[in-house]
Amino acid sequence: MKKAIYLLMFCTTFVVAQTEMTVQNSDQLLNWQGKAAVGGYSPQGTLKVKEATLKMEDDRIDQLDIIVDMKSLEQENTQLRDHLRNEDFFHVAKFPTASFSLTEPCNISSNNVILKGIFTIRGVKKTENIAAEIVETEEGIQLKFKARMNRTEYNIKYNSPSFFKKLKENAIDDYFTIEGELNFSK
Repeated sequence: MKKAIYLLMFCTTFVVAQTEMTVQNSDQLLNWQGKAAVGGYSPQGTLKVKEATLKMEDDRIDQLDIIVDMKSLEQENTQLRDHLRNEDFFHVAKFPTASFSLTEPCNISSNNVILKGIFTIRGVKKTENIAAEIVETEEGIQLKFKARMNRTEYNIKYNSPSFFKKLKENAIDDYFTIEGELNFSK
């Protein structure tokens, strides 16, 4: 009988200790930046987070799922914005979302962590390690991150100097950055 009571107490403590949080609103933005392979041109813009969920237990993140609305891709130059949305780049008509899913639990021993997970862009899945800062707030958790990713690994090869050697001033750097600050609430 005592063993059953201890087991019940342990299970109850386990369930209570796990916290699930979601993004506070779907208007949270991520910032992206690309750049020309030659010269200083560095276009930038935004993407909206469609939804995000974070599950924590004590000082460990057990689950992190972020879905990005690729149709929300914005850039001040409408011609460039439309080109980034078409099949040369993110092909948002066919791939309306991109996502990140944590694949390994992440211990939070300090505010700075490495999130190891799968990014899915254009239907291509790739493991990425993303440096992030975790801050506890009164409302929940704030997650700040900045990732530098190679677009060609997601089958985005348009004007890539790695694939088209004679492009010169029309070459677009293979790497782009995406960064954001997500506020998860309980």
